[in-house]
Formats: sequence, structure tokens, C-alpha cells
Amino acid sequence: MDIGQAAEIVAATAATGVIAGLSEDAARSAVTRVRQRIRAVFESHRRETAALDEAIDNAHDSRSIREFTRAIDEVAALDADFSEDLITWARKFQSSTGTGRIQVKADRDAYTSGGDMTFNQNLGEHS
Repeated sequence: MDIGQAAEIVAATAATGVIAGLSEDAARSAVTRVRQRIRAVFESHRRETAALDEAIDNAHDSRSIREFTRAIDEVAALDADFSEDLITWARKFQSSTGTGRIQVKADRDAYTSGGDMTFNQNLGEHS
């Protein structure tokens, strides 16, 4: 896996907070640690820190995720330890990118005027 691929996976995961196969609490904890590490590495990079905040605030916006991915990639080129962390995280999170599905049952999970609903989201797609 190259740094570009790792940056894409980590950016999507850090922005969305989604990690397949983990409970909500475990995912939140892991994502918090990753975000803290990224924030620490980005500390002296104002533009990259802004990209992180923008991606978290607008995790549904593919442009924000692309900018965050670029920021991660640029900083990783300057920091070998961070590059190693990215690859380690990406291997752990790799299965969390791709297609995700959420199904909401009417009158059980939420009030939905149209009945049961299914949402599909391509978490790793940056178009």
C-alpha cells in the first residue's frame, strides 16, 4: 500500500468517524486517537489543520475529503513516522471504506413518513 492510498483511507475514516466492525464507542475512541495524532502532526501547518477541521465538519462533502487527503499526503512526505502511522491505520481501517449500508425501520428506529428506508454511502469514493 502506498502513502496516497493510505491517506485516502485514513482521511475518509478520520472525517466520517466510521470504522467497520467496531462498536460505536470503540470506533469513536479509535477515531479520536487518530484525529489527535493528525492534529499534533499538523500543528505547525495551518492550512492542513484547516483541511482537517473542514473534513470533520463536512464529512459528506467529497471536496473536503479530497483536500484533507492532499494535506495528509503532503505532511506524510515530510514525516517518516507519520507515514508509518498512516499505513498502519489504513491497513486496520481498509475494510471501513467502500460501501456502507444503514437500514432504518419505520416506527422502531425513527419516524419516517415513507416507511422503511435504506441509505447507501460510498465511504471511500472521492468524486
